[in-house]
Amino acid sequence: MTSRGTQDRARGSWLPGTADAHPWRLVLLLLVVPVMLVVAQVARTTNVIFPESAALSFGILIMATPTWRGGRWRHLVSISTSAFLGFALQALHLPVLGAELVALTAVLFVLTFLRSEMFPSISAALLPIVFHVQSIVYPISVTTILVVVLLLDAITARSAPARTIDRHPLEPSLTVTFWLAAVTWLVVGAVLHVPAPALAPPLFVSTMDLIFHPTTWRTLGTRWLIFAMAAATSTVTLVATDSVLIAGMAGYVLALGLVVILRTPYPPALAMGIVPLIVVRSQLDLVAPLLVVGAVVLCGLAWLYGQVMVRLWSKAAASSGL
Repeated sequence: MTSRGTQDRARGSWLPGTADAHPWRLVLLLLVVPVMLVVAQVARTTNVIFPESAALSFGILIMATPTWRGGRWRHLVSISTSAFLGFALQALHLPVLGAELVALTAVLFVLTFLRSEMFPSISAALLPIVFHVQSIVYPISVTTILVVVLLLDAITARSAPARTIDRHPLEPSLTVTFWLAAVTWLVVGAVLHVPAPALAPPLFVSTMDLIFHPTTWRTLGTRWLIFAMAAATSTVTLVATDSVLIAGMAGYVLALGLVVILRTPYPPALAMGIVPLIVVRSQLDLVAPLLVVGAVVLCGLAWLYGQVMVRLWSKAAASSGL
């Protein structure tokens, strides 16, 4: 049997899992995030910034996996609905923890109903609550960005990786494992007043992806390295230039470069260079280490609850005679 890496090299793929994405799609990939940042810079607002736009554009335009190459309408429904839900919960001025738990649980139900692995929906719902975004511009921006990416995907469909429609339902035990890990960290964050960057929504997306698509510790360490370096670069540049556009591009380009150089095709990593742009100035100095701390804690919680779920499943299977 030929390995995936060998197949990629045989087809001349520039990055594992990209399935010979056409050069035009690479050009389009480099337009989505810069346009968002230009709008934010000109309008002088961060309400239009959605860090997962970096992950979405890379995943939908470049990746060849079922997670990103699924039905376009499901992507649109799950993320747009989640963004408006998060904004609505924030607008209701509910207790932060309560709003976070409602948003998290509702999004998981939506993903389960749609049979979709569009995990950035989690970030779309949690972001306005965690970072206190109160403008209707946010969900409109999220929806607009996604529509643009999906239109670009449709227009260049002939040069796209093969579209795989995967309608298998989400594995309940894995979904519960993630929910338990996420709820635990959100509760701990509320009780201990953990700074928002350690609870950054892209971290939850990354953890959900890790639970459903396990990897090696080495690869996990590489991902965390990209998280830290992209966030640190964006933070330092933002402090030095006070420019959302320059800082965002610095973090995004570095993350994209590391993804290619380290041959780690991991869309969620690209969002980390954008996160510092929406963090309050008093927490900027600690963004990079806090992101890594949040990633490590969520990973540890996911592993712990995963072990518990395995034992419970084994006992249930034994008692039922399976």
